[in-house]
Amino acid sequence: MDGCPISFGPNLQSRPNPEVDVIDWLHPTSQTEIDILWDTNMDTTFTPAKESFEIIVDSSIVTIDSFSWPSAQTLRITLTPAGAPSVDVTLQLLVQDPALHSDHLIPVLPFGPVVVPAA
Repeated sequence: MDGCPISFGPNLQSRPNPEVDVIDWLHPTSQTEIDILWDTNMDTTFTPAKESFEIIVDSSIVTIDSFSWPSAQTLRITLTPAGAPSVDVTLQLLVQDPALHSDHLIPVLPFGPVVVPAA
């Protein structure tokens, strides 16, 4: 079937798992915001569990206050540390969270720790 336009071979390509392009943080008020920019559009109808992440600010583990999706490729994590970060923020996705996936339902695999130094 050399002339057949349909390929039945092993050429089927699956979409890769979403990966982090950039992690950045800012401290505009009494809160710290961490933006995770993904390399693909994410399913913004869900937010991951707070326990799925570990965030360390200046050597202290902090609790996540909330998540939001400013865009289809940006997950914003808001937290209230004791003060403005002076050294760095370390972020780690501890588990594969079923609520964190691309808009094609491809899951995000655990990553980190990623250290984001102060600007």
